[in-house]
Amino acid sequence: MNKSATAETGTLLFQTAWSGRAEMGLTGSDEFSVKVSGDGSDWLTALTISPRGAVRTPARPIARVSLAAGTSTPASGSRTGFSDFHVLQGGFTLGPVVPSGVGDRLLIPETGLYILLLTASTLSSYGHAAVVEANRTTALASAVGPASAGAARHTACALVSLTEGDWLALLHDGSAQYEFGATKTELSAIML
Repeated sequence: MNKSATAETGTLLFQTAWSGRAEMGLTGSDEFSVKVSGDGSDWLTALTISPRGAVRTPARPIARVSLAAGTSTPASGSRTGFSDFHVLQGGFTLGPVVPSGVGDRLLIPETGLYILLLTASTLSSYGHAAVVEANRTTALASAVGPASAGAARHTACALVSLTEGDWLALLHDGSAQYEFGATKTELSAIML
């Protein structure tokens, strides 16, 4: 297969009832791409490979979220959701306000395996835990800190299976003054 110029298209098209569902090849550039469509009209780029071999997956669910920048001392047993995306791709959205707390739920866009990374930044603590919780029922990862009069950062990482529509929030235990915002108390979720 040959195309006459970089801006031209040279692809292999897969159809259902004469309606496009998947396409792979060179579509308007010299990057190899794989695109998919559920209806033959709206297309989503699932994968691209640059002429230098760099592979990108622009539809892969990735999010880095936090509550708006500020400080707060959440009550033990309360929840903190999210309000600000610092990295966003692949369909993550915020849902309703978390129960028994502040901020919105982080909604999972696709079923699969995810790496979760929680960073909890505190200014002081009487002993605390920030727990990444799914659907108000399942603890997935915990960043635990001892009593401290000074600033501290604690992290937790987990590999978990999540289902489309699940939601995540932070459940607090103990007492600490948290710093929220980018690079402070935040959660990253990356689908494998």
